[in-house]
Amino acid sequence: MTTSSLSMTPQRIALSLSREELYVVMKLLKAASLPGFDLAWLKAAPDGTVSDEIHHALEVATNALIARGFLAPQPTAGSEPMRVNIPAPVVSLVGACAFGEDSILLSLRTPDGPRLLYLHELRGLGVVHTMPLPDMHQFEAVDGRTGILGVIDDVLGLHMQTAASLPAGKALAVDVQAARDAAIAGNVPGAVELLVHGGLPVVTAHALGRAMQEATALGAIAIAKRDADGQQHEATLAIVVTPTVCFALADEGPPPLHPAAFYVQPTSAQALRQWIASSLP
Repeated sequence: MTTSSLSMTPQRIALSLSREELYVVMKLLKAASLPGFDLAWLKAAPDGTVSDEIHHALEVATNALIARGFLAPQPTAGSEPMRVNIPAPVVSLVGACAFGEDSILLSLRTPDGPRLLYLHELRGLGVVHTMPLPDMHQFEAVDGRTGILGVIDDVLGLHMQTAASLPAGKALAVDVQAARDAAIAGNVPGAVELLVHGGLPVVTAHALGRAMQEATALGAIAIAKRDADGQQHEATLAIVVTPTVCFALADEGPPPLHPAAFYVQPTSAQALRQWIASSLP
């Protein structure tokens, strides 16, 4: 059973759920999936049935939701199945993540350790979905698109960084990834050598290698959105952000059309903001 509660103050609306509690809420909302929520632990059979152990865990989760006020049982007659009401904040927070108009994933390395955030928007409500502990899901409301973009700014450490006057270039993805690992381990010269081998101009390789070591955020932004016809479109950008410089690494395309490579260019905080805004609905 989780111990966090639903805060209804104007300043913060947040909800923490265990994986079993989240699954119960999703079933009640008829949500088939939710970004960042792996259902492999259910070990469901092809017909959807689960083991007695999992079934019992879901019953315990249901009782916990009722005890915490996240589900409200309704009177029934005779042998009718139990009916429950779900408070509006729970519907809004989980529903925005399950049925959102867009989904943003930030997968990052930061000085404080790895960070994984899912951000969603539905009917003007923004929700940040994180996993602060294993099998624990936290949902927090923010002020729509403005709130979501503010969270991204804070997490990436974007402020007034300007684009450095360095030549752009292409680099093989395998060398970029190896350079990242070398820079994080403190071997900047080795990272630079790998980046030059991968195809980057020397001066850009030196700047990117140092940036990888000093990064406040190093990782990727992935944005998925649905168009008017319901088709889903995805845009992904790898990024390296320090307090003074930013780099954008765009995927050059999958093999065999291209070798797995990145187009690397210095960029600004404002340009990153514009790329994110243009990739959203």
